[in-house]
Formats: sequence, C-alpha cells, structure tokens
Amino acid sequence: MKPGASSASTAAIASAADMRTCISCGRPKPVSEFSKHSGFSDGRRSTCKQCYNKAQKSDLYRFFRKIYVTQKASSAKRGHPTPDYSLDELIIWAHAQPQLPALWQAYQDTGHLRYLAPSFDRIDSNLPYSLGNLDLVTWGENDRRGTRDLKFGSKITKHKAVAAFNKDGSLHKAYLSLHEAARDVGGNPTNIQRVADGAIITKPDGRTTTLRSTKGFIWGWTQPVQYRGKYQGQADRPIPAILEL
Repeated sequence: MKPGASSASTAAIASAADMRTCISCGRPKPVSEFSKHSGFSDGRRSTCKQCYNKAQKSDLYRFFRKIYVTQKASSAKRGHPTPDYSLDELIIWAHAQPQLPALWQAYQDTGHLRYLAPSFDRIDSNLPYSLGNLDLVTWGENDRRGTRDLKFGSKITKHKAVAAFNKDGSLHKAYLSLHEAARDVGGNPTNIQRVADGAIITKPDGRTTTLRSTKGFIWGWTQPVQYRGKYQGQADRPIPAILEL
C-alpha cells in the first residue's frame, strides 16, 4: 500500500458517513441538512430540510396544523384562553370559506411567497381566537390590518408607550413602543427603558445617581388612549401633562 493511502481511505469513509440520501428528492446531502428528531433511529429526519419545509408549505393539513400550534402559543402569550376549536374544526371552517382555493393556489404558484400565505385574522383583535372571530385572508392583509388597528387605537397592545422630552421639559415626540423610539433617535431600547424607569447607576467614584437621559432626551412612560384617530397619553412623570402624536 502506498504511503498515505490508509489516511486517504479513512477520510473517504468519514466523508461518506457525513452524507445521507434524502428519501424525498433522492439527493445525497450532508447530515447537517437533515433536522434532528428523536423519533428517528439515528436522531435525524429522513427528509432533508429543504424538502421538509416545502412539504410543510405544500400540504394544506400540515400548513394549517402549524398555524394552529402558533395560534395556541400566541393566545398564551396574550393571556387569552386557547382557541375554542380543534385543529379539525379549524380546517373544516377554512374549507367552507369560498376564498380558500384561490388563496392557496396563489400561495403555491408564487413559490410560497409569505405575503400571499393564507392567514387567520381575528376580526376583533382584542378578543381570543374563535370561529366567530376569524377571517381568512392573506398574511399580508392580516399584517396590514394589525398595523392599522394599532395606529388608530382599536387594538390594545402590551407595548409600553414612551415619550422623549427636551432638557427644558418640553415634549419632543411620543412613541407607541420602545423600539419605535429607538429606531427614530438611533438609540438603544434598553437605555431608553432605564431612563424611563429612573434607573440608579454607580459612578466611577462610587457615588450613585439617577440615569437622567440618553440620546439627548429625557424619557418617560405614557399611557396611550384613542382620541380622534390619534394617540394621547398622560405622562407617568409630571412633565408635561398631555402627550399627542
């Protein structure tokens, strides 16, 4: 045997061990292309990630099952009860909607473009999922409605509204959330939150002081309410009395 032949053979065996063939597309792919799953003897799915994801989006039952799982998780996060319907009841309801065939076909024809994916919108965003509170639309339309409801105050959000004040106490601008404020001033939402909370910091000399500003503004929490399609808020701090977008 030539010098180095043994090591080359060992490398070839190791390389082959790192490959497996997808049962869906029939292509050999690295093991890393197969998701881990405890239900399989070797700990990985027999279908590659690409084929598995495609199947999830191409099979209507799998697609709705994933949505249903997301609905239950979202309900828990919002503090709402779980949907008052089962997965099978949701699918039966969806098939009774005349727009489903066109929505599903458009989603498939565009290669699963997210904006056109079928989606279940809650008619009243403040109520939990129920068959009487559902509307079957595209994901894009659902997203647009959510933005509209938040903007005009018909959707109650857990985001904490915050306002930026100038050093003289005058209002600079009010925001619906920390992240909106951070994007606008080019700051960090955590720093804005610390100022609004009146966080105590320790100076290098050991003295403590209240964090007073960040990005040139003093920040305070507000409580948003609907008023003529806009937001007003009463500052938690005494400055100023009324905030309006």
